[in-house]
Amino acid sequence: SFNDRKPRIHDTRPLIGRFAAPTMKPATMMATDPITSPADLGDYRVVRALAPGQTFLARAPGGREVVLKMLGDDCLLRGQLHPSIRERLARVRELAERGVANLHGVERDGPYTYLVWDYVLGTTFDQLALEPGLSHREMASLARELVIVVESLHAAGIVHGAIRPGNVILDGHRRLRLTHISPLLFSDPGLDVPS
Repeated sequence: SFNDRKPRIHDTRPLIGRFAAPTMKPATMMATDPITSPADLGDYRVVRALAPGQTFLARAPGGREVVLKMLGDDCLLRGQLHPSIRERLARVRELAERGVANLHGVERDGPYTYLVWDYVLGTTFDQLALEPGLSHREMASLARELVIVVESLHAAGIVHGAIRPGNVILDGHRRLRLTHISPLLFSDPGLDVPS
């Protein structure tokens, strides 16, 4: 069952399955309506849409930038986070040290359920490929690092489901980070290998 206690962004481990207390939304916004550009979502101040209606850059209390990724009704069972999704997200959290963006948790604001991820500031793989000084050796090294990250996902029984250059980011410390892991129950690792 869900705990109604309000989560804190710095309290990372206990957040899976915890929902924030709902705040008021206009009566016209229903769970099935797409969110266009909310000013606030729970305790988070939305800065801008990253993928309109689905993913938002926001500021947590204290100013930390996070990504809020909306969850669809297919991730819920009788108004609660589906047990399979909850278990999968718990496994994703264990991979933060292995090149996967850190998942802080799952929260709810009225009819909206969303994931709270670290915002990874850096250069996407497609932008990186266009950098004039990048050698073939450096690109090959990054590709190997990406394979290691994806293999660690697969070893944990998780399939990303949407690997593309914009979801692979080289952060400010020149570490590769994989973002936007889908919470849906993909089971075929072949989805992560381009044809």
